[in-house]
Amino acid sequence: MPLYLQKSLRIEVLMMIGYQEQVQSQAEVAVLFSENHPELPPISQGTVSKIYTQYRDLGHVRDVKRQRQPRINEEDKLNLLLEYQEHPVTPARKVAREHGVSHTTVRKWLKDAKMHPYKIQLVHELNEDDPDCRVEYCERMMTSIDNGLISLKWVLFSDDATFTLHAYGHLPKAKWRPDDQVM
Repeated sequence: MPLYLQKSLRIEVLMMIGYQEQVQSQAEVAVLFSENHPELPPISQGTVSKIYTQYRDLGHVRDVKRQRQPRINEEDKLNLLLEYQEHPVTPARKVAREHGVSHTTVRKWLKDAKMHPYKIQLVHELNEDDPDCRVEYCERMMTSIDNGLISLKWVLFSDDATFTLHAYGHLPKAKWRPDDQVM
């Protein structure tokens, strides 16, 4: 396993090499560094050479950020986006399986293309009589509470209800319809 030298240690190697007439050989620097740092595994002449070459070429000894190889080319990415545009309700995980990429990659590409991998939920606009239906439902609930048919101890108030055409309200475990009697 190759030794990773921190930035401060790489600078120290450069200082050991020296400058102008006082230059030491890379092999001498490797031995000198190993003597100064017995707690570290010894470095090789190749390590010294790489540090010096990086400094000479780039002017620094910072870690160089490496470019990652893209897993899929742009043509395949375009095909995936076109397919998703034709069938927008297809789940991102299914598209990912079909194209052999991760679902997070598909979501990232869709976000970059300003496409949203969400299923469309059809809702209707409020009609003129909708507020009346809601008020009627609230009055029925208040009457049931006043008559003792419903205990407030068992009522959960929330704004997560979705009102639809065929029901007053819908929560994950409860539905209220106009023809249902309140408990």
